[in-house]
Amino acid sequence: HLAGITTAVATCGTAFGADHIRILNRMLNDNAANPAQVIFNFDPDEAGQKAAMRAFADSSQFNAQTFVAVGPDGLDPCDLRLQRGDEAVVAMIDAKRPLIEFAIDRSMSKFDLNTREGQISATRSAAVILASINDQLTRFVYEKYLSDRTTVDRDIITQLIAEVASKNRGAKVAKLAVGSTPPPQDEPEPAAEVGYAPVDMRDPTNRRERWLLEVATQLPEYLDVVTRKRIFKNYFSASRHVAIARVLSEALDAGSDNLIERVGSKLDSALASTFHEIAMTALPISTEDAKEKYAKGVIASALEATVELEKNMLLAERTRADSAGDTEAALQLAHRIQDLDREILALRSRR
Repeated sequence: HLAGITTAVATCGTAFGADHIRILNRMLNDNAANPAQVIFNFDPDEAGQKAAMRAFADSSQFNAQTFVAVGPDGLDPCDLRLQRGDEAVVAMIDAKRPLIEFAIDRSMSKFDLNTREGQISATRSAAVILASINDQLTRFVYEKYLSDRTTVDRDIITQLIAEVASKNRGAKVAKLAVGSTPPPQDEPEPAAEVGYAPVDMRDPTNRRERWLLEVATQLPEYLDVVTRKRIFKNYFSASRHVAIARVLSEALDAGSDNLIERVGSKLDSALASTFHEIAMTALPISTEDAKEKYAKGVIASALEATVELEKNMLLAERTRADSAGDTEAALQLAHRIQDLDREILALRSRR
């Protein structure tokens, strides 16, 4: 109020909850053409972040659009006003973000979006958030937002969210059937995965990954160090392939002598079993010339896919830079994207 935000109210030490929502809804208009806005202004520390996620879990109960405003540089609203004045508080509120966008970004914040593994994990995490959104139009818009941030195909995201929503409905029905009440949760975040999922070899992406691992294991002489390190950085998406590729690449740094034994000794029993399948698989070749042609073809295909992936990652990074208003970074990224476009054309011309 001292800073000029006279519509602000405080819970005065009490956790924000459903009772507060009911009281506020009495004061908010229910006009879809001109909806009311509720802006949460939690402290920027971890406790404030968790409070914002709890608020998101209840946000569908509001007769309003919901946003979150967070102070810059870790400053809470009081310190922000004391250190930078009333204008800084007003600017913080003006810079509000949709609460759902905040929730999605928080769910992805623990993952590295510059790796395939990170993109996959971030997508799964954010899918839990989107599956809780009942409004189809809102979900549709943020499916695209998630796709832009992670470079994961929009159709795959839609399918994943539908699967999560179906599981959620099934769990609710089961709990109602036994008359139990689900315990409260701090925030809708998924549990960490344990172990390595089986690899579905009917998936063409998994098959291409397996072909490259077979070549790298059985014909390592055709895969130079620079190309291997570039491809292996982001090419693999199946969790088993990612783990095996990491150990295989480290072993190849020391040479190809006794490669299979050295790699197998560093893998747990489940991964070692998969790796031995890779090492023992008969390649579709019968002569020395065919061996070289096959190996180089698999590697060239993987390199082209890797460059395409690098480009998609930069496109997502440029989208984030544009959203943040960082024109200089966006311009630099555009130049790097052009370089990758030229490299892709050169790779295709060599086929």
